[in-house]
Amino acid sequence: MSQSRRHISGLDGLRALSILIVVLSHVITTQGFPASLARVRDLEQGGFGVTIFFAISGYLITRLLLDEEQRAGTISIRGFYYRRAFRILPAAFAYLGFMALLNVAWRPIVPLREIGIAAFFGENLWGKNVLVLHYWSLSIEEQFYLVWPAILFFCPRKHLLHVVLAWIALAPLWFHLNLKLLGATEVNVSRPDLCADRLLTGVAIALAERDPIGTRVLAWVRARATWVFPVALVGASAYAVGSQHASSGFVVLPLQLARDVLIAALLYSATCQAEGATSRILEAPLVRFLGRLSYSLYLWQQLFLMGRAWPPGDAPWFARFPMNLAYALAAACASYYLVEQPILRWRDRRSAKGVSALAQPGTSGTRQPSAPTPGRG
Repeated sequence: MSQSRRHISGLDGLRALSILIVVLSHVITTQGFPASLARVRDLEQGGFGVTIFFAISGYLITRLLLDEEQRAGTISIRGFYYRRAFRILPAAFAYLGFMALLNVAWRPIVPLREIGIAAFFGENLWGKNVLVLHYWSLSIEEQFYLVWPAILFFCPRKHLLHVVLAWIALAPLWFHLNLKLLGATEVNVSRPDLCADRLLTGVAIALAERDPIGTRVLAWVRARATWVFPVALVGASAYAVGSQHASSGFVVLPLQLARDVLIAALLYSATCQAEGATSRILEAPLVRFLGRLSYSLYLWQQLFLMGRAWPPGDAPWFARFPMNLAYALAAACASYYLVEQPILRWRDRRSAKGVSALAQPGTSGTRQPSAPTPGRG
């Protein structure tokens, strides 16, 4: 198994939790959802699930890059983009291709311009069509990938964790200033600078794992992980539900910072537990399967579960509750088994052949890994 696909305890379970939040948030808006459960609509907090996804991504990418640097003595930015391209693009383009096919075979539902915006990961800045609007989160992640590997490669590590923590601490203030200066209706809350702190919560944990002070803080959390996880989950959930009723004044600033702290605690307490009830739940086979399926399910649920994509009371047959849940799951499984997994296996075989070729005695270009660069890990 390639380094990029090595299992980290708890992450699949957190992915499962995140996608379940997104699915619940969307399915309650679909035609046929029971009116008797109308109050559940107050739990429409898909953004909370995406926030957890962001933290996982920031943590995983940073940890893998730092592991590579420790192992090989440097970070291969080219290799990083190679791995990310095969991980993200095939499934993402498959969904967009299906939208284009529906335009021709059924009826125009996504303008070609919108498909192009999503394909080039600009949905968070210029997208409008609901059926591809969920690519806003993929766009933010891809924009993050453009800059973060280079920052890790070029910047000294001595104060990098402090800079990341300062960004997280100041992010609520920056968000508030944008609302005040530009007006709430004029601010694009999906701008990368306004969402970066969600990714940086995961980045901070990965950096703290290699920082003397950070390791002591994480050790404190690890020793109490069995109760930190449920407390962080309840606290972050309460913020997600209650934030929509909060004032837009300065009172929300500490609340937004508390959200990032709670998400960080949730992420680390999930990944550091080797035993206990939380670990058994997060590592249960069905939960892990849903976590592995989460990327494809996130892509395809939009077509079946996003009720506001269709005129009220006139949703197509595949977007009506409860069968739309089954259709979304079937489409996600097809994407996972027919697109994601074959492409990743091909990528890993290709990478393994490259490593084997370099390992052959006398092979041109073979070199021993250099020692880690002083001050960078």
